[in-house]
Amino acid sequence: MVVFLVLLFALGVLVFSIQNVNPVDIVFMGWRFHTFVSHVALIATGVGAAFVLLLLLSRTVRGNIKVWEVQGRLRRLQGELKAAQENQRKLQEELAQCKETGTGKVEKTAGGTVAR
Repeated sequence: MVVFLVLLFALGVLVFSIQNVNPVDIVFMGWRFHTFVSHVALIATGVGAAFVLLLLLSRTVRGNIKVWEVQGRLRRLQGELKAAQENQRKLQEELAQCKETGTGKVEKTAGGTVAR
């Protein structure tokens, strides 16, 4: 849909440029130009398109930066999850070993389980 609208706009600018070939005097910020209306229309359209492209580019870059940040966070959390799963596996092995040997009392501490 957007491509269709862009092509329709470009067609309108082209028709305008072809139909308006009269020379005009342009004064802009102290500068004076003698040119055609079609040139002014094409330049204005080009500047507008460049401005829109810059806006879209900045939006895309911001989106990509956000994606990279989220991907980095995901990798960090996956690493933490893997470490926690490994710790859980070790604790379960220690608990099973304590149960097999019948060492009796098992205490949970900050560093893991300790058989007493």
